[in-house]
Amino acid sequence: AVEISKLFDIQVTLIYRWIHRYSTYNKKSVILVEMKDSAKQKLKDYEKRIADLERIVGQKQLNIDFLEKMIELAEEEYSVDIKKKVNTPLSPGSGKTSLQ
Repeated sequence: AVEISKLFDIQVTLIYRWIHRYSTYNKKSVILVEMKDSAKQKLKDYEKRIADLERIVGQKQLNIDFLEKMIELAEEEYSVDIKKKVNTPLSPGSGKTSLQ
């Protein structure tokens, strides 16, 4: 609740009142307790996971850039359109064949 309070500039007591009033799990004589250490650890875990995913995406992008450059060089070297466009006609050898 403290992080939410800071994020949205809302008083912590107001957040707890909303939780108490609108929670579907709220029952009489039940007290809501936030485990600050657990919430902080969860936030750190999420931040680490995001950093890991961003690193993976960056590596994949480098791989894509490398492969696209290799295709570009191969197209220049062999004068062949390796990445065919959607509306380009098929080559004569790529039609359907019938089994006899």
